[in-house]
Amino acid sequence: MNVNEIKIEEIYDVLIHRHFYDKHNRDYLFVIETNWIDDNHGNYILRFKNCFDLRFQLNSTDFENLDWNGTAVMAYPGFAELKNSKKAMELSKKVGMELREITLDTTLYKLNLIASEFDLKKLNRNTESIDQVSFKI
Repeated sequence: MNVNEIKIEEIYDVLIHRHFYDKHNRDYLFVIETNWIDDNHGNYILRFKNCFDLRFQLNSTDFENLDWNGTAVMAYPGFAELKNSKKAMELSKKVGMELREITLDTTLYKLNLIASEFDLKKLNRNTESIDQVSFKI
């Protein structure tokens, strides 16, 4: 597996520790932990460049039973690109760059964003958290 050639749909069953806009409020970042094979396991920054739109919604309105103490969430089924997104096409025309709409489904929430591209930067080889989640089930 070459992480430099990974498709967005191949990023699933990863642990999301946090997500946020960068200091310039332009790129949207995810800190993820993977148990990928071929020595690619570990923690990464997943960066969506030129994020023009972001929507976030909890999967449940059963607030009394939500785990508010959790420190991470599993990306399952994970990231996907919405092909032929009308909103991405409209924004592309307005800003003069090719944009695409990405969805993220997790066990806790759904997130949609419109950005130009993404990349991964490896931080370390730590898999302590995802190993606990993956193997205790």
